[in-house]
Amino acid sequence: ELGLRAGVALENAQLYRTANDRRAQLDTVLAALEEAVIVYSGAGNLRLGNRAAAGVFEGTLPTTLTELWQRLTPQSGGPPAESSAADEGVEVRADEGTRWFELRRYGAPAEPFPQGADVSGQPTVIVLRDVTAARAARAAREAFLGVLSHELRTPITTIYGGSQLLERGMDGKRRKEVMGDMRAESERLVRLVDDLLVMSRVERDMVETGDEPVLLQHLLASIVAGSPARWGGAHISLHVGPRLPAVRGDSTYIEQVVRNFLTNALRYGKGAEKGIEIHAEQVDDNVAVRVLDRGTGLAGESEEKLFELFYRSNAARAIPGGAGIGLFVSRHLVEAMGGRIWATDRPDGGAEFGFTLPIIDTDPGI
Repeated sequence: ELGLRAGVALENAQLYRTANDRRAQLDTVLAALEEAVIVYSGAGNLRLGNRAAAGVFEGTLPTTLTELWQRLTPQSGGPPAESSAADEGVEVRADEGTRWFELRRYGAPAEPFPQGADVSGQPTVIVLRDVTAARAARAAREAFLGVLSHELRTPITTIYGGSQLLERGMDGKRRKEVMGDMRAESERLVRLVDDLLVMSRVERDMVETGDEPVLLQHLLASIVAGSPARWGGAHISLHVGPRLPAVRGDSTYIEQVVRNFLTNALRYGKGAEKGIEIHAEQVDDNVAVRVLDRGTGLAGESEEKLFELFYRSNAARAIPGGAGIGLFVSRHLVEAMGGRIWATDRPDGGAEFGFTLPIIDTDPGI
C-alpha cells in the first residue's frame, strides 16, 4: 500500500512538472506572438491571454466573452464581432480606440481536466491582428485610384480632343488657342506624373536626392521666365537677396517644389488676378524661399493637414483640379534635402508657402 501510494505521488509529481514545463513553453510562445491571443473556457470565462492582448486592452483583459463583445466595436455597417469565424475575420476596435484589429474566433478541442474544472462547452480562442496600417494603406490606395482617374481624365481629354480639332483644320487664332490648351494640359500631366513618382518613392522610403551646390537665384529666375503661359498669364515677381550663397540640394526636386507652390498660388491664391511674389534670402545658415499670394489665405486650415497626402481643404474642393499630392510631395522632398517647409497666413492677407535649404560650407576646415 505504501509502495503504491509512493508510486502515485511520484507519478503526480512528474505530471505536475510536465504540465508546468508545457505551460512555460506555451507562455513563451504566446508572449512572442505579435497577435493578441485570448482563451476563454467553455463557460465563457477568461483562462489566459498573452502580452499583446494586455496591450490591446490596456492591461485589463475582458474576464468573460460577454464583456469582450461589449468592449469591441465593429466597423460601421460591418457584422457584429461575436459573429466572426476562423475563416472570415471581422475588423473591430477595442475600447473605442484608434487602432483596428482583425478578429478571428476559433473553437479549441475539448481536453480532459481535473474534476471541478470549468469544462462546460467548447473553449474559445480569440486572435486579434493589428490591421491599422493595412486599413490606412487600403484607404490611401482607394483615394489614389479615385484621384488618379479624375486628374488624368481632364488633361488626356483635352489633348485628345485638341489633336482631333487640329486634324480638321482651323483658322490661326483658334489654332493657337487649342495648341495653348494642349500645351498647358500636357505640362499639368507632366507635373502630376512627377508628383506620383515621388509619392511612390516616399511610400517605399526610397527618396534619394542629389547633393550638389545650387544657386537658387539662377534656378528661380529660370522657372519664372521659362514659360509665362504656364502660369495662366499671372505676373510673378522675383525678389532675391544680395549675394545669395549656394545651397545643398537637388535642382530638379527644388524646381518641382517651387512649381507646386506656384501652381497652388495660381489655383487657390488668386495668382492670375493679383500676382504672385517669390522671395529668396539668407536666414542664418539657410536660404529661405517664400511664395506669396493675395488670396483668402489658409482659411483656418492646420498647417500639418495641408501637407498630408490627398488632403484638400473645403475651399480647395470647391475649385476644379488638384489632387492633394503636390504639397505632400514637396514636404518630403524638402525634408530629404535637409530643409524645412511651412505654410502660414500673411498679416496683410493671402498665404505664404516657404521652405529653407542649408547653405554649403565653402570652408569646412575653418
